[in-house]
Amino acid sequence: MPSQNESKRRPVDALFGESSAPSPGYVVEPPQPPTTVSPPPPEQIAAPAPAPLPPRPTPSTVTPPPATSRAPTFDPEPAVAAAPPAPPDRISQLYDEVKKQLGDSRVVANECMGLLLKAREAYTKQDFAAAEFYAESAEVRMKRSVLSQRAAHRPIVWVMWLWNLAMLFAGLLSVAVTYILNLTLFGLAVAPAAIVLMRAMSWGVIGGVLGALTQMVWSIRRRDYDPASDASYFARPLVGAILGGVLFVLSQAGVLAGNIDIGDVHIGPIFLYVFAVLVGFGQDSVLDSFRHLFKTIFRAQKP
Repeated sequence: MPSQNESKRRPVDALFGESSAPSPGYVVEPPQPPTTVSPPPPEQIAAPAPAPLPPRPTPSTVTPPPATSRAPTFDPEPAVAAAPPAPPDRISQLYDEVKKQLGDSRVVANECMGLLLKAREAYTKQDFAAAEFYAESAEVRMKRSVLSQRAAHRPIVWVMWLWNLAMLFAGLLSVAVTYILNLTLFGLAVAPAAIVLMRAMSWGVIGGVLGALTQMVWSIRRRDYDPASDASYFARPLVGAILGGVLFVLSQAGVLAGNIDIGDVHIGPIFLYVFAVLVGFGQDSVLDSFRHLFKTIFRAQKP
């Protein structure tokens, strides 16, 4: 008959099976259900009190040192004047070109040398804009000298010389003709006023010729001949004649001196002829004065 321990089935036999070995002396209990615990809400949790701040240290008072009667001074180093920059090679090159090209023209050579001297002085003062201007002016002057020599050898220049000499001869001849006694023109006696007009215009032609020849010689000598002045050299004798006629009208109006008599000798309007020569010679200044006068008289009123 089986014993009581063998007939009764134990829970451990389900894990390890039935065995004839003696059972252990412990009992395996079934698992217990888990316990659910929920934390309290946050508003019920008391916030910890903040830790007290340490006491603020009292700033220590620092007494500044007493001010001395005199601050220490430091002598700066003496300023050393900067050496001026060396002149550019372009100026030296222009000096050489002036010596080579303008050795036969003292007037133009001195003019170019003066411009280069100003360019060097400006460069020494570090005024580079002025230095460039003077150097370029010297170069342009040398080129104008070459072009002037070419223009002065054109055939039209010789034509202008012949034209002005012919007008000079015509003016002198006209003056001489007016002194012929009992002068007639086409069989008619010439009035004294017409003779004065012819003399004034003739002297104006002479003055214009002298002015044209003087300017031509001056411009060729200075190598500053401008081909654009060809028309002016042709027209100067004719403009002198016109200005002489204008002076005659002013003389008849009493603006200029009239006839001059010295004793029994009748000289005539000598100052009129002198003015005619001067006006023909310096007709550029006279025309500029006329333009200024016309602008003053007929200038438009500004609104």
